[in-house]
Amino acid sequence: MISLIREYANAWVVKILLAMIVLVFIFFGINSIGSNKDEKIATVCGEPITKNNFLRVYNSSLENYRQSAGQPLTEAQIEEMQIQTRILQALINNKLLIAKAKELGITVSNKELEAMIHSIRAFHEDGIFNPNVYKRVLIANNLIAAKFENEQKEKLLTEKIKLLITDNVKVTEAELEEWGKWQNTEVNVDYIKFPIASYKANASKEEVKDFFEVKKEAYKTPPMVKIKYLYFSIDGIKKNINIKNDALKKYYENNQEEFYSPKSVEASHILFKVAQDADEKTVNKVKERAMKIYEKAIEKNADFAELAKKYSQGPTKDQGGFLGEFTKESMVEPFATTAFSLKEKEISKPIRTFYGWHIIKLNKIHKAKTTSFQDAKLQIKKQLVAEKKRELAFNKADKVFNSALDSDNLTEVAKELKLKLYVSKPLKIEGNKNVKIPADLIKTAFKMNEGDISDIKEFKDGFYIIQVAKKIPAEIPKLDEIFQTVEKDLVKQKQQEKAQESAENFLNNLLESDKSIESFAKGKNKKIYTSGFFKRFEAIPKIDANLPEATKSIFLLSKKDKITKKIFKINDSYYIFSLKDRKVPETSDDDKIKLKQYIISYKTQSIYNIWLNIIRMLKNKDIEVERNFI
Repeated sequence: MISLIREYANAWVVKILLAMIVLVFIFFGINSIGSNKDEKIATVCGEPITKNNFLRVYNSSLENYRQSAGQPLTEAQIEEMQIQTRILQALINNKLLIAKAKELGITVSNKELEAMIHSIRAFHEDGIFNPNVYKRVLIANNLIAAKFENEQKEKLLTEKIKLLITDNVKVTEAELEEWGKWQNTEVNVDYIKFPIASYKANASKEEVKDFFEVKKEAYKTPPMVKIKYLYFSIDGIKKNINIKNDALKKYYENNQEEFYSPKSVEASHILFKVAQDADEKTVNKVKERAMKIYEKAIEKNADFAELAKKYSQGPTKDQGGFLGEFTKESMVEPFATTAFSLKEKEISKPIRTFYGWHIIKLNKIHKAKTTSFQDAKLQIKKQLVAEKKRELAFNKADKVFNSALDSDNLTEVAKELKLKLYVSKPLKIEGNKNVKIPADLIKTAFKMNEGDISDIKEFKDGFYIIQVAKKIPAEIPKLDEIFQTVEKDLVKQKQQEKAQESAENFLNNLLESDKSIESFAKGKNKKIYTSGFFKRFEAIPKIDANLPEATKSIFLLSKKDKITKKIFKINDSYYIFSLKDRKVPETSDDDKIKLKQYIISYKTQSIYNIWLNIIRMLKNKDIEVERNFI
């Protein structure tokens, strides 16, 4: 068990990406409207998976990642992480689960389905399910109620069969102790480093030429595009725009919701984490701890913020548990109802959400209010002026575009209409530095043919019309064009080879000498560095890096076997490590609670994956994927 955890402990990025895919299944299911008429890409136990199904999950997964990470995945990342393959396999697995559930006679009652749909917060108003909100959300997402409800029914089926497989997962005290020691052990190491830059090297012209012949593909330039474009800036509209008072008032009256601020509160909390599926004994044990802190919090002159800093397990711990200002709808239940039922400075008894147990202190109440027309007037005017400027910028672009329809040369159009024509430098599809052209506009250019003129492209700052001036294919440059770059790379490679050879010779001689690293290094006039204590998932102090291979070797060292048997390249140096000290702390009760939840979750997923792989093998003949789809 523990070896499996060790093997996959660092795969957090993949877990996050898979979670992005799972999020799509949780809410939207896998079926799309009109999928009967859609192109089939796979069949599982007689049930089709359509292209619409796939694209819906694929696009939503990428959007979920973009929102989570703050930036989209690149084409290279999508290919490297095999996102398309993962999504198709997830769709196949989902179909297999549904088929197996039906085979085993597992059903979902109407009451279970109703309870599940009523629990989805997107359909709530004032904390409870609202059928009108339900209809609106489905319409907004282009979903039909019958299809959506069928998807949720299938989701409940898959959850039931997962529970059937994994319901008896247990964690022993020995496992908790072993994992606790493994996770919390700290080591302190001595190390010697061999900086690559400290080794001298040079390269002859002939060597550079030979090096280039071997490595020329690495110097291949990417395909590029050069564009000409006209830019119609919104800020460039200098016309004095006058918005009459009647128009301002009409906007105010027609958009009252913009000026209404619902009741909100400022609150702090102390969180004691407990898994949603934790057993009753664990839940009650955490509640007891929460009650003890609650008793301290309501004592006279108690400092709630200091208690939060000391005991809270939430992300706002360092801010004294302060959550800021929020509305009732923005918080989970029963947290929201409890917070909004308190008086200012009042502290709640522990209440449980799916995060755990919370003690809430209400700091301040902000009553619901509607901003008056007089107070909103200036902001409305700014907004309407901005909208008018955007409209005028578009009208200008539209007029020019109509002229461009009769021409195949944007340069002539710009000259005739006395407009500034911008000409870009050669651009890559992504990763262009110091370029103000929107990235999506560049991607558009790559989809066009040389000489094509685009339609009007709208962006936040204005409108663009582009023409592809030149498409430059990928090519290997001539050596004389990049000679200095190639020479520099060869010299660096030679330096690296010298540093590596020096480090390997030092290590071999050290291991043969049977001396300590300190005494051997002193004889070779090499400086010894000491890292300070660190855990296996932390960066090595002073080196400020976490190379899994090096960390794994370091934590395998012992008093009898102190020195790593190989050298490690980290950043721009080679390293040899020697164990100085090790600390194995006792696992606290709090840590055991967290570890138990983690190990149960891991075991559950492992058992489920094994079972699913068996089902896939047994049902392999019932899985057909259209050729060349991925």
